[in-house]
Amino acid sequence: MKRLRLTAERLHEVLNYDADTGVFTWLEKRGRVKAGDTAGTLTHDGIYIRVDGRRYSASRLAHLWKADEWPHDQINHRDGDTANNRWLNLRPVTPSQKLCNRGKQQNNTAGLKGVTFNKRRHKFQAQICVARKRHFLGYYPTAELAHRAYRRAARRMHGEFARVD
Repeated sequence: MKRLRLTAERLHEVLNYDADTGVFTWLEKRGRVKAGDTAGTLTHDGIYIRVDGRRYSASRLAHLWKADEWPHDQINHRDGDTANNRWLNLRPVTPSQKLCNRGKQQNNTAGLKGVTFNKRRHKFQAQICVARKRHFLGYYPTAELAHRAYRRAARRMHGEFARVD
């Protein structure tokens, strides 16, 4: 039998959300968990809370709690800290906007977002992606100059969603 999706009403029955701290607490005893205990488990990509046998992202639950409906798109943390679920730190975003706001990739050998080393030219190149299209920003003698070009382009093209670190 398929479980029904969590409703705002049910969420309010089992959890309390403090919008100023971003912390969820249990309203009722659940096994070893007492009423008043902090809810959720911290993982590498945020806090998750299990309610009625289903696992939910705390950031999405915060939206359900405050707006009484599930977010239509994704939820993004303004400060990049996926454990910070304060209401003022959360914003609904499209998948494209969320990609603008992600940090440097782990396999980045240049060490700076938007910068790669071009072996053939022996220079650093800057590039940025907007709406799944890659935009070449030029070749530079240092990684820092290439990153400066990326930061300017990110602020211009990504606006409030630009993350340059």
